[in-house]
Amino acid sequence: MRKSSLPPAKPEQAASTTAIGARKSFAIFALLSLCVLALHPVAAMASERAESAKIPTTIKLKVSATTVKPGQTLTMTGTILPAKATGTVTAYGALKASGPFEAIKAEPVKNGVAQGSEPIPSGFKGTVSVWLKAVYNGSGTYAKSTSNIVQITIK
Repeated sequence: MRKSSLPPAKPEQAASTTAIGARKSFAIFALLSLCVLALHPVAAMASERAESAKIPTTIKLKVSATTVKPGQTLTMTGTILPAKATGTVTAYGALKASGPFEAIKAEPVKNGVAQGSEPIPSGFKGTVSVWLKAVYNGSGTYAKSTSNIVQITIK
């Protein structure tokens, strides 16, 4: 075994070496962060260009009933144009027309239509209004779109 010709480090030297290493690491991290921030607008513009190059879509939401009882099943149908669009549609619900909307369920698009059914939770008491919307999530070819908002009453 070969011995090192360097004397063992004194505790204050070891602390100093650790501090220098930490400063170098921080400097590298700060530099990378600045690079990411500088490139962020470029990436956003590229994403917007890619999205604008996609085929525009529209989606219309219909529900099986606008007045339902707790426990009753509600069917939601999202119709997408152009009908050749592929991907998924996510249904969202909110207790106010302005939101916040929360995802309920996602369904695949088949022949321009995504359809799903959900039972109305039994926890609703009295009369409650709920607002629903559907979002076609887009694909590599077709752009994302959001449907009309539909109000249903649970009583």
